[in-house]
Amino acid sequence: MHEGDDPDPAPLAPVEPDAAECCGSGCVRCVYDIYDEARQRYLAELEAWKIRQSQKNGQEPARQKASRREASRSGGPLQVGM
Repeated sequence: MHEGDDPDPAPLAPVEPDAAECCGSGCVRCVYDIYDEARQRYLAELEAWKIRQSQKNGQEPARQKASRREASRSGGPLQVGM
């Protein structure tokens, strides 16, 4: 398989709009709003991709590692909202 043939490539980050693309008139859906929405989708897709990659490589996802590491420091399971 070639480098460009990855069946699960990493998601691509959206391109931040240039300042000249914003008219500055307070549009309901400014180009920066659209960018922010795209960036949030990208971050979620990136996190899901990282989890798939770690599972594919037989590694534990980083989020689970961090939770276990925190639990071991506190002497028990991580308790949220207490």
